[in-house]
Amino acid sequence: MIALNAIEQKTYRDLLSAIAKRPQGSKVQVCDLFGIDLSQPTNPRIARRLYEEVAAGMVRLQPLGQRSGEGYLIL
Repeated sequence: MIALNAIEQKTYRDLLSAIAKRPQGSKVQVCDLFGIDLSQPTNPRIARRLYEEVAAGMVRLQPLGQRSGEGYLIL
């Protein structure tokens, strides 16, 4: 699993928080979870970490395709 630095870990926790606030059954793309704050663009390392945790069953999301960029369904 990809290791994140301290700043990336905080951003990742914020991302998981944003997922938890969304209704079950909704579809989401990783870039949507980073918000409209352009000072924090989508980080590929964080997106990869999310993909790895989804694949390992640690985060309750269902991939909508073969790549993280295709989005997820919130379970």
